[in-house]
Amino acid sequence: MAFIEIVDKSTEKEKKKVEKDSVQYRERPSGLNIVLGQNCYIPLEAQLFEDERIALKAAKQFPVSKHFSDEYIMASLFARKLDLKRTEEFLNSSFSWRKQRGFLKIPKLSEIDHRLFDVSFYLPGSRDKLGRSVRYLNINRVIPNTGPFMAAEMTKWEVWLHYVGFFCDGMDGLRNGCCLVAQLDGYGWKHFDVDFQRQMAPIWVDTFPVLVRKMLMLNPPSIISAILKITTMFMKEKMMDRIEQVDVKEITKIVEPQFLVKEFGGDVEWGPKNYVALLKEWAEKNEERLIAPGRDAV
Repeated sequence: MAFIEIVDKSTEKEKKKVEKDSVQYRERPSGLNIVLGQNCYIPLEAQLFEDERIALKAAKQFPVSKHFSDEYIMASLFARKLDLKRTEEFLNSSFSWRKQRGFLKIPKLSEIDHRLFDVSFYLPGSRDKLGRSVRYLNINRVIPNTGPFMAAEMTKWEVWLHYVGFFCDGMDGLRNGCCLVAQLDGYGWKHFDVDFQRQMAPIWVDTFPVLVRKMLMLNPPSIISAILKITTMFMKEKMMDRIEQVDVKEITKIVEPQFLVKEFGGDVEWGPKNYVALLKEWAEKNEERLIAPGRDAV
């Protein structure tokens, strides 16, 4: 009798893609109503499933957790898939980074250059077809090391955004990770600087508890292939694998038009000015509470 050996010829990369595509996304708890485009604040406990509440209670016992808001701890749990050991490691790393970079005190919205919100904005309640929150990036408006786009200013902005601003949509906007939609129409070499990207890439990818599941590059120029090759020198492979180039006709296959802003090919009238107005209202009600745990850090 002859035996035929069946060999799995799948590469590790292909296996990882299968695992990634099989991720189960969670609906929000029943009865929780998030209103599209409105500043909706709901008590944290009411936003969570029972296993998430249990994980948050356990994570709050970590010594380092006294330096973070409950929302930030929960976001970290989501980013580490409710793994308590990995979450504690991340929180320790995040706090060490804050100490090293001089952010024991979290900046306030009033200290941020609001022109930066022309680069990145968010439509609360917006989801792609897999339930991931949608965040918009106007990468074609960033000219490194000019105006507000100095690495130090952008880092301060990122700190406020991730410690306070992103919670305007509640946990529902963080549970399933996010889909970044980046506008590259008109993008050229003046928008790319290796040293700038090298400084900012680790901050965007490793420092804050945002689980990036997909990055869609909308209307990429011909030079993007060359730029992506350079980017592989300092960007993690797993992040590079999540980048997908699409045109304006293809994007609605991933995000329904009613959840996509007009500037990016959808039906919703929403943009950076709306987002800043929303954040001002949000900050007035919640900023002090969210940043307080970091104020007396030692």
